[in-house]
Amino acid sequence: ILDCKVPICQEATKDAPTLFDHLSVESASHFQSVLNGLTSIDIPYSLNYRLVRGLDYYSRTTFEITSPHLGAQSTIGAGGRYDGLVALLQGPSTPAIGFAVGLERVALLLPEQITTPQNPLFFVAGFGKEAKPIAYKLLHTLREDGIRADTDYKSVNLKSLLRSADKLEASYAIILGDDEVRSETAIIRNMNTKAQESVKIKEIPEKIRSLSL
Repeated sequence: ILDCKVPICQEATKDAPTLFDHLSVESASHFQSVLNGLTSIDIPYSLNYRLVRGLDYYSRTTFEITSPHLGAQSTIGAGGRYDGLVALLQGPSTPAIGFAVGLERVALLLPEQITTPQNPLFFVAGFGKEAKPIAYKLLHTLREDGIRADTDYKSVNLKSLLRSADKLEASYAIILGDDEVRSETAIIRNMNTKAQESVKIKEIPEKIRSLSL
């Protein structure tokens, strides 16, 4: 009934308490960090106090991905977080998040031809409490500019991040830790020659565009 689309249902439940009214302190803090992350990379969102997924294994955040170009049937995908699902299936305890997509709706949004970019891959190696949000915003900016960029969300230190960059055969790594953030710089390392240089964070997109030509 929480997610009912029938007007009479919506009218009957409009004054009912919402899930947001009953979040624990930990869950409320986690949810705010999710919203802060979306804001930091300029992803627009709206809060739906009635959005629910399967209550048997979803935990914390649930979401829908929508497009303004699909009319009334605007949902492209839907999903959420399910920290206990892998363990429920007899696997190791593994925090996870995922979503299902409607392929027909995705196909309607795709251009007639998709080209595979051949420019170098840039790996954003962000580590540290202060640096990670800035690194994710930089990653988003590069992708918005059509530059091939990736990261490893699981790795927490520089050594493991650079190992991931090697596995992805990245041409360059953009190294950004808390010390770099405080000096407003980042290190761009050529993963083949190991040569590296320090660049002002605000100048990184321009520098990378010159390297990707």
